[in-house]
Formats: sequence, C-alpha cells, structure tokens
Amino acid sequence: MYRILIVDDEPYVAEGLRVSLSEELDAELFELEAAFSAREALDRCRRRTFDIVVSDIRMPEMDGMSLQTCLREEFPACRVIFLTGHGDFALIRQAFRNHGTDYILKTEGDDQVLAAIYQTCTGLEAERAEQRQRLQEEVLLNRARAVIGQTLIAQIVSGDLTSAAGALEALGPDSLLPRKEGEFLVSVLRSDLPSASPDEAGYLELPIRLVEDSLEGRVRMIGARTGDDFAVLLIQTLAPDITLANRIRGVLETVQEHLFGEGYSLFSFALAAQPVSFAGLATEIKRLRAALAEYAGLGGLAIGGECKTVATTNVGTRSSQLIHRVDLHIAEHLAQDVSLSTLAGVVGLNPAYLSRLYVQETGRNLSERIADLRYERALRLLTTEDLKIADVARNVGFWTPSHFIRFFKKRSGMTPQAYRGTLVLTDQTPS
Repeated sequence: MYRILIVDDEPYVAEGLRVSLSEELDAELFELEAAFSAREALDRCRRRTFDIVVSDIRMPEMDGMSLQTCLREEFPACRVIFLTGHGDFALIRQAFRNHGTDYILKTEGDDQVLAAIYQTCTGLEAERAEQRQRLQEEVLLNRARAVIGQTLIAQIVSGDLTSAAGALEALGPDSLLPRKEGEFLVSVLRSDLPSASPDEAGYLELPIRLVEDSLEGRVRMIGARTGDDFAVLLIQTLAPDITLANRIRGVLETVQEHLFGEGYSLFSFALAAQPVSFAGLATEIKRLRAALAEYAGLGGLAIGGECKTVATTNVGTRSSQLIHRVDLHIAEHLAQDVSLSTLAGVVGLNPAYLSRLYVQETGRNLSERIADLRYERALRLLTTEDLKIADVARNVGFWTPSHFIRFFKKRSGMTPQAYRGTLVLTDQTPS
C-alpha cells in the first residue's frame, strides 16, 4: 500500500483533490489524506509514514520548498510532487534542484497528477526491490550477529539481567549492540505461521533485519527469536529522536503490507509507546507478549503502545467486535474524517490489516461500506426541503458540492436536484 498526503492551504482544493484521486486510485493499494498547511503536513509525517507528498508550492508561513527540505532531512524515502497554479520556471528549477519528483500546474488537471503518482510509485518499487536484494545478500552475516543477540535476549526474557549486563559490557564500547545504560524501545513480534511449518523459523528474521538496515548508524539494537513463536527487538537511540517509534512501526508495517500483497499473514507485532530502562525490559517484554496473545489467531496485526484489546472470549467474537466498533464510528462520524488510517487508530490496528480483516468478516471493502452509508444518508437528507445541496454534501462527508453531485449521479443516475424533483412529483401524485 502507498500512503499519499495532499497539501494545500486552501482546504477545498486539498480535500477536493483527495476525493477526486480516491475515486480513481485502487483503495486496496492507495491511502490518501489531506493537510491544510505545510506545518500540519510535517506533523502528520512525524506521526506516521507517507510514501508520497503532493504539495502546493506557494503557501503562507511555510511554503512547499521548505516542507520538502524538512522531509528530505527527516524522511529521505518520501517523494514530493509539487503542485502550483503559477508557471514559474525559477520555481521549477529550484524544485528539481531540491530533488522534487515532479512539478505539475494545477491547470493540467487530475490526469497529470495520477500519471506523476504512478511514475513515482514505479520508482519507489524499484528502490524497494533493490533494498530487498541487498538484504538477502547480507543474510549470512546477520545470522552470525543473531547468535549473539539470541543469547542476550534469552537471558533478558528469563530475568537473568546480571548475565546479560555482563555480556554487553564484555563486547566493549565500540559494539553496535545496546549498552546497559540508557533506555530501550521494545517491540515483540509473533509468527503467525503454523508451528509445524518448515518455513516458520525464518519469517521473523526478515522484519528484524529490515528494521536494523533502515536504522543503521542511528541506533544500537539487537533482535532475535526467543526460542518459540516470538521474537524481541531492543533498540537504543544514539541521540534524542522523537520519531523513532514511528519509524520502527513504519518499517514493520511496510514488511507486513508486502507480505499481505503476496497473499500471506506471516507475523504480528506490538510496539511499546515509551522507552524503558534495562531493569524494566523483562516486564515490558512480558506485557507486549500478553497483548499479542490476547489476539491469538488474528494473524497480521500491529498493536501500538497502549496495546488496546477487546474483552471477548474467542477469536471470532473479537474480530466481530472490532468490525462493529468500526461500523459504529463510521455511522457517528460520517461527516468527519473516516479515512482508513483514522478508523485503524480507533481500534488500534494496522490500516492494511484492518482493510483485509473487514473484507474477511463482511465480504465487502471498507470503502464500499462508507460509500453506501453516504448514499443512504444523502437520500434521507434530500427529502428535507430546507437543506441546501451544499448542506447535504457536508453532512455526508463531502467538502464541495461538486464532488457530492458527481458521487450521487454516479450512484443514482441523476443529480441531487433531479432526485428532489422526483420526490416533489411523487408528493403531487393523487392518492
């Protein structure tokens, strides 16, 4: 899945483009959000990972160029497509000097934006394929390192902190492994393959290696299996980094999404919200394992630091409860933000996992369910004569009447005004 953030200081432009592109892009492959200033966009990127940012250049306070500079420093994998209403060739030159992926005039229309997005995704996929190849070549070296890590983690999990601390100190100050001093960010991974599967043993190695590779040179870390269906990641940052947990979560979710795309649900993970001391590692690992065990059988999920759970007695009931909570939130907030990422946050799950779980439980796509609810509510509201079309549009989650009219006509074959006309004619028909 590719996450795209659209940025414009005019909300109707940003939200209108998001809605328009959502109608053209496959909801299973693309997730779109909108931000109404460069600072809001940067804040969103610090809270979750985006692959592509489509940004206006000319914005007050902080312009698109400044936003792109910040993104390059903090999120070098993110690609920026510049969008502007000004044919300024000086800006075009500066955009490409800043490594902008593309530059599009607003007057060129949605087709050009779509083409730029598809081209950018092709480049991103090539980079990811190259990264996977590089990682495969390093498997043998990583296995040697894993032997040391597995011993250390086994000691920590068992509560033998004295032996673990001695082993870390013996490795010396130049070791890439964490030190006893300082705090650790903890993640627990669980294999969702059957224990009897011959492939089960190796699947937890891939996400561990990917996290190590993505954070190389910025952290000290160890990651290894614990001798059963679980693995543990212990990460110690070399400098203050408020986005570290988000980066780790983003890498793990990317691996999950790739595996989902290949038809597998191979691992789940729980990630602590706050770092813990060396003395608290065993307790934190136990807590995260318990959180994953609460969801046993719902393969492929991601749980945040709060480790939200549903107090039910079996897997079937748990998944049904999750879907019920999602449906309830959509119904209560239809006029607000009901994007996949927001709904996933409501139930504390990975957006990609929630999307697939919804299809599995209901037989329908989440986007189809939202569209149906919007249409049904629109039909009811249009019977109220004192509501303007713009009011109906906002009540069902459309920022502009034009997008609502297009949506309604696609569903009913007529405009909202024409539909109201049929109601008037019906009311005037003699009984």
